[in-house]
Parts: sequence; structure tokens; C-alpha cells
Amino acid sequence: MVQKDAALVQLFLAASLHLWDLLPSYTSSLAAAKHLYNAQLLPEDVPGKSGGPPGNAFELVYISVTDAVRRAVRKVDPVLADWIRVHLYGDVYSSPGLDMKQKQLLMVAFLGQANMLEEMSGHALAGMRFGVSPEACRQALDLGFDWHLQRLSPAAQQGAQQVQEEAQAALQKVLLHGSYILAFSSVTGAAMVNAVAVERYDSKYAADGPHESQVTVPDPTSVRLPPLPPRHISPGQAVNKSAPHHDQS
Repeated sequence: MVQKDAALVQLFLAASLHLWDLLPSYTSSLAAAKHLYNAQLLPEDVPGKSGGPPGNAFELVYISVTDAVRRAVRKVDPVLADWIRVHLYGDVYSSPGLDMKQKQLLMVAFLGQANMLEEMSGHALAGMRFGVSPEACRQALDLGFDWHLQRLSPAAQQGAQQVQEEAQAALQKVLLHGSYILAFSSVTGAAMVNAVAVERYDSKYAADGPHESQVTVPDPTSVRLPPLPPRHISPGQAVNKSAPHHDQS
């Protein structure tokens, strides 16, 4: 993984895990800004998508299983499913600034340490289809667990590190009678799920070369720098402003 992407993953993990104090700065917002600046990931005035028809980031990530994933989320909560479609993927994920490869690395790092392995697998596979190397996916996964360890007590950290060593050994024997075994812990499980995604990529997509990763936005005017809203004037201020002026002379 290139240095810029590693810095970006670390910033995302700091925000997701509330570990801002691990970034070399003074306050949360300054830490984020300084981290982005040092990694040269803080360009000025990058527009974002706001409103209008949703972009197609969701379809780019899930391709042939797009409808199945949407139905699965809708069974859990139809309103949440529509928010994910219209706003999360349709606006935020479809905005410029970070490319789709970087966005997949962020999700692999976070979802792996969160033990959301099915979701992690989908983003790892999408990342590799977009041109992320399997090694970069593994490094993002490792960064996620490294940051997750910072939330544990020293004794728990020692135990988790031992599990990570066991996971590395287990990966050497991951394939057994054609099926993958998820065992030991979320660390081992995530590493093995990532290995499954790599094998699936190699067998199904690698020969095609990188897939299209440029998001299409139906209404280009929805990608913009939103202006400041009009100055807010409270009802009391409005009344005072319009009150007649009495001459005191």
C-alpha cells in the first residue's frame, strides 16, 4: 500500500474507533486536518455530491449481486436501505476526492476489525477488481487490527498479538478439502475471508484486468461546493429590526 493510502486508512480508523489521540496533534479536528495535510491528501475546495439522482457507486461495488444485497438490507430496515442507496452510496460514496480504490481500502480496514466479515469480503473483492493489489488489501486489514489493539488493555493486547501469530500460521493451511475454515478469532477469520476474496478474484476477475471504477452521476450539477446558507435571523431579531425608530431628541 502506498504511503498516502496508509495515512488515509489511519485517519479513517482514528475517526471510526475514536482514537484521535494517536494522531500527532492537539485536537480532533486539527489532528484530522494535519494528518491529511502531511499525507498531501487535503486539496482545496473539492466538491461533493449533494442531492439529485444517486450516483452508481453501489452498482460499481456489487456488480452482479447489487439487487441481492439491496434486498438483504431492505429486509433489515427499508428506510435504512433507501438511505444507503440514495445518500450513503448515491451521494457520499459517489463524491469525488477519493477514488474507489481508496474507498475500498478504508472499508476493508474498518470492517475487518469490526468482525463484519461478509461485508469486508465484498469490499476487498471490489477493491481488487478496481486495481488494488491483494497485498494492499492485506496491509489495510493489518492496519485495522493494529489500531483496534490500541483500544485494549495491555493484557488483552498481548493475547490478541498471540492470536495474530496463530492466524499467520493458520493461513498456511487455510485450504482444506476445498473449503475455508474460519477459526480462532475475528483476526484469523478476517485474514481467511480476505484469502477467499483473493482466490475468488484470481479465478473469476483477474484475467479481465481492472474493472471500471469511475462513478457516473446522472446530474453533474449535483457535484458542487454548496454555498453557505443565508444568514440566520431569529424571530426576535427580525421584529427588532423592523420596529419603528423613535427619535429621542
